[in-house]
Amino acid sequence: MARYFPAFFDTADKKIIADLIRKKTLLCCKQLQGEEVGKELLEIEKKILTFSAPESFTGNDNAEIRFEKDFEKLCVYLSQELNSDVSHKTVFEFFAAYEFVKKQKDTEKKQLQKWK
Repeated sequence: MARYFPAFFDTADKKIIADLIRKKTLLCCKQLQGEEVGKELLEIEKKILTFSAPESFTGNDNAEIRFEKDFEKLCVYLSQELNSDVSHKTVFEFFAAYEFVKKQKDTEKKQLQKWK
């Protein structure tokens, strides 16, 4: 999906984390070859683990419940904008619809700003 909708998936944070994981993998390979990389490996692992706070999956307002509610809200919004039920679309169709509506709203915003 990232190839088709890079604006939704390619973020700077993800690139930084991917780079850290790549560095960690290379250090693990060096460690397997007998090199001492313990301190460097520990530092990279700390960076990876502290990069973002973990979500809570317990309680009444946990991450899973928030995700499901937000998804349903987005489905309602897209259904209103497109006059069709988007909850039964494929993942590709859903993201295409979302991208279409987002571009449409951005264009409308720009036009409104021109008239001000």
